[in-house]
Amino acid sequence: MLDPTRLSIDSLARFYTLAVNYEESELVNRLAREIIRRKDEDGVPPMLVQSAYLRMFDQLSDLEESELNELSALFAEGMAYLEKHHLPHDEMHIAELQLAFADKGGRSVKPILEHMMAEHSGNEQVMEFVQRIMSFLSFVAHSQEQGERSPPESQPSGGIWTPDSEAGGAGSQKKLWVPGVD
Repeated sequence: MLDPTRLSIDSLARFYTLAVNYEESELVNRLAREIIRRKDEDGVPPMLVQSAYLRMFDQLSDLEESELNELSALFAEGMAYLEKHHLPHDEMHIAELQLAFADKGGRSVKPILEHMMAEHSGNEQVMEFVQRIMSFLSFVAHSQEQGERSPPESQPSGGIWTPDSEAGGAGSQKKLWVPGVD
């Protein structure tokens, strides 16, 4: 058993780095929480704290409302810490956007996207994430206009016909059948 509260900050940083490298998410979260708890102590490197905040937002699927509220408060605290120490906070906006999507209360993503595009256009990772989100949002808007509900992968592709596809149904033109695709 590893008790993070008894470790020196150097040992805590080493265990944290090791857990990140081995992708031990449960241990990373425990160590990240301890790093964040100690963030204002002497000798705690701000870059380590930055990494710990970012790791706390890696797993944002299927959150309960209490967890979402806790992470929202943690996000605000982390953003304030990063700004205070003049650390880059581009990736924190990715976490903010993910929190907004996870929030079923309808937190608006538009101001977040606008800020990211205006202020963080120099970060490739952030811009790639924004482009994926924008592409998804435009697909959803287009699907709602068309009355469609299925993702693009499930739509029959033009020119390919299999015996089970709707494209080859009665009354429609037959397309090229690719054996083994059915």
